[in-house]
Amino acid sequence: MKVDSATRFRFWLWLISLIGVIVPQRLRADWRQEWEAELRCRESMLADWDKLNRRNKLDLVRRSFGAFWDAIWMQTHRWEDAMIQDLRFGVRMLLKQKGFTLVAVLSLSLGIGATTTVFSVANAVLLRPLPVSDAASLVSVNKPDPNGSGIHVISYPDYLDYLSRNEVFSELLAWSEVALSLNLNDQAEQAYGMIVSGNYFSMLGVQPAQGRLFNEEDDRTPGAHPVAVISFGLWKSRFGGDPAAIGQSIKLNGHPFTIIGVAPKGFTSTYSLFAPSLYVPLIMQGQLKSQPEIFAERGSRNLKLTARLKPGVTREQAESALTLLDRQLEQTYWPKGETAERPSPAVELVPVGSFPGDILLAILGAAGLLFAIVGLVLLIACANVAGILLARATVRQREIAVRLALGATRKRLIRQLLTESSLLFLVAGALGVGLTIWLVRLLSAVNLPLEAPFALDAKVDWRVLSFTLLLALVTGVVFGLAPALEASRADLQTALKDAPSSRGFRRSRLRHAFVVGQIALSLVLLIGAGLSARALQFAQSVYPGRDPETVLTAGLDPQQNGYSSPRAREFYQKLATRIEALPGVEAVSLAQLLYTAEGGGNTKLSVKDSPNEGDLLTQTNTVTPGYFETLGISLLTGRDFTEADRETAPRVVIVEEATALRFWPGESALGKQVRLGGAPEWAEVIGVVENSMPRIPGQPTSPFVYRPYLQSLSNNSNLTLLVRHQGDTPGMLAAVRREVQALDPNMALQLPMTVYEAASLAALPWRVAGMLATIFGLIGLALAALGIYGLVAYTVNQRTHEIGVRVALGAQRSDIFRLVIGHGLKLGLLGAGIGLALSFALTRMLSSLLFGVSASDPAIFLSTGLLLVLVALVASFIPARRAMKGDPLTALRHE
Repeated sequence: MKVDSATRFRFWLWLISLIGVIVPQRLRADWRQEWEAELRCRESMLADWDKLNRRNKLDLVRRSFGAFWDAIWMQTHRWEDAMIQDLRFGVRMLLKQKGFTLVAVLSLSLGIGATTTVFSVANAVLLRPLPVSDAASLVSVNKPDPNGSGIHVISYPDYLDYLSRNEVFSELLAWSEVALSLNLNDQAEQAYGMIVSGNYFSMLGVQPAQGRLFNEEDDRTPGAHPVAVISFGLWKSRFGGDPAAIGQSIKLNGHPFTIIGVAPKGFTSTYSLFAPSLYVPLIMQGQLKSQPEIFAERGSRNLKLTARLKPGVTREQAESALTLLDRQLEQTYWPKGETAERPSPAVELVPVGSFPGDILLAILGAAGLLFAIVGLVLLIACANVAGILLARATVRQREIAVRLALGATRKRLIRQLLTESSLLFLVAGALGVGLTIWLVRLLSAVNLPLEAPFALDAKVDWRVLSFTLLLALVTGVVFGLAPALEASRADLQTALKDAPSSRGFRRSRLRHAFVVGQIALSLVLLIGAGLSARALQFAQSVYPGRDPETVLTAGLDPQQNGYSSPRAREFYQKLATRIEALPGVEAVSLAQLLYTAEGGGNTKLSVKDSPNEGDLLTQTNTVTPGYFETLGISLLTGRDFTEADRETAPRVVIVEEATALRFWPGESALGKQVRLGGAPEWAEVIGVVENSMPRIPGQPTSPFVYRPYLQSLSNNSNLTLLVRHQGDTPGMLAAVRREVQALDPNMALQLPMTVYEAASLAALPWRVAGMLATIFGLIGLALAALGIYGLVAYTVNQRTHEIGVRVALGAQRSDIFRLVIGHGLKLGLLGAGIGLALSFALTRMLSSLLFGVSASDPAIFLSTGLLLVLVALVASFIPARRAMKGDPLTALRHE
């Protein structure tokens, strides 16, 4: 028993030694001596162990345990931990300098809050896992192509083969997005939905908010189960969250469906951004798409795949097995020579929710641009605070010298100063989180100017909080390090004598560098804002024709309601006739596309009597008679299309003036012949219209050719309605909607808006980029002005004695004013020069996004540079005026 007791006590001694590692080194000796004495006392009692009764033995063991924990508890209260001291002292210093703390925290919180907000959006889109069960085993099936990785698309027969022949997936589901005409309460509207296999919700582990979700029985027999599950958002917006919505009938593309359930709140699809309004069984796609043969055609590829890997199967093994299966299907069902129509047979499996390569690059590009903008603001704020910390280090020179004289090491001082700066940045980070919460709520409340299956559920979660904490700590250490290093180099003899420090010049140079950096970065932001504003101005002025506010446009797609091509043409003809009879209507037409931005060539063009041109790529538009009159495009020569320009008539086209001048300079284009795409015959040019397509000055554009709708080679069932009218647009839209509903109650208008609104919508990216760059550019400008003011005011204070000497030697007040103003002007000019060079280099990378404006627009560069110099002058004015009015006698007694 004695040995066991000794072993027990030795164990406690070893444990104490181990825990002692975390105790500060200067406390370990006393702590170990205390515990060794306690343990020796316990060991001396072992000699009488056998004489003790059970109760005394238990009491001795209890006292040993209790003594150990009591000592640990007491020791924590006795620790004079340096970090706790630093934190307490740092808090006192920040509270003592309330003005500095307030300015620094507010400026930093703007930068940290903006950066965290962008991260919260990126987190919602790219990082946050989907709300599905066991997401780690779920994969999406992609296929590489020359432009990157795209979603693998297969036919329904291929899907059945995948189901029956794959050996690597425990479950496999198929889905596809679909545009729908939703008729609810006798009102047809555009909606976006998904057709999904019967195991869609069960495989993802999704539970209904109301009713039930699909099961395997709902997806067995084609056309036998017209049921639908609506999204939580549609349930709230169209049904008011009424449970009685379950069992109601709605029409989708003219077919009745029964609502059987409501998807849970927060669930959209296997892609975080895609938020359909409703879901229908895969087996109903023949009715929705008016393609009953789609279940037997291997060429009708529209289904995407999501699968769950079997336990123990790696992603690489599944890729190999699926690639082999895909090749077997190709060899079996695709005749030799036709395999080129199918994509590359290699497949790749990615985590569920991962975006394809092209979409991912676009998202990363947008996120990178946003991070660059807010990152510049954060850098400006950090540079501003670092400059203030340098100034405070000069003021605290005597305090630091005293601490060094009393034995503090330079390492200890640096740690203390870094603790202060980190505290400052952490407080700013806490305020930044509050700003992020507000901005995220603001983003969630923003409504897009069009109906789209898009959802952004950005919120502050543990990832966002961790990012903010890490950002605050890193910036606090990085931008607090230079001031801490400079402050710890105090000259004891000079500082304790109150003499001017020889290191003040070095600190001033460092502060100058921070202020110049602020100016340069602010200039980069403002130039970006100016270029975006010019691009927005140009983009908003780009629309075909004249008076775009009085031209109503809306898309129509009879094919999704089951119309054949001849029936669709009949529908369009009747609709145009009815709308022409409405009061206030001046002209009506239809077109395949409404161009509000320049695109690339999309059709091959051959010019018969210009062989030197060869085959070109041209933009085309298929239009009905009256198109040019409706949009206000002038016909320069020749004639417009008429109803006589049908399939049986000779082929005709109309070209733009720029196209005519390119191919037939100095002569008439009328009667010339061109051939478009795979047309079997030449078409005659019957008219020339003024240039109406968006054209970027100084950049080459492709030719543009119009062809008549009744001679188009494709069915072109999806057309855009154009109505030029007088009076208010909402009233005209309501009248047009009534006429469409009178012809077909299930026909929905797609994206109804004016041509001006369509052009504004096309300019949305420039508007967002310009707004963000302008807001943050102005914030950066304000911070740069604050930095210049602080530095010049600090310099004036440091040179008070020198200024007094200059005045005493005969310097005029105007000389002092010019001296101080010149100091601020030098900073502004140097920062503007560096900023212009940086902007010239960076805007080259954004040239493809700047529609209609050069990335090196001299007007923007010069005006913005002059603005920064002017701000530097204004920020220097108050310190210069104070220096000019100073009392020379007081200045001479300053030191």
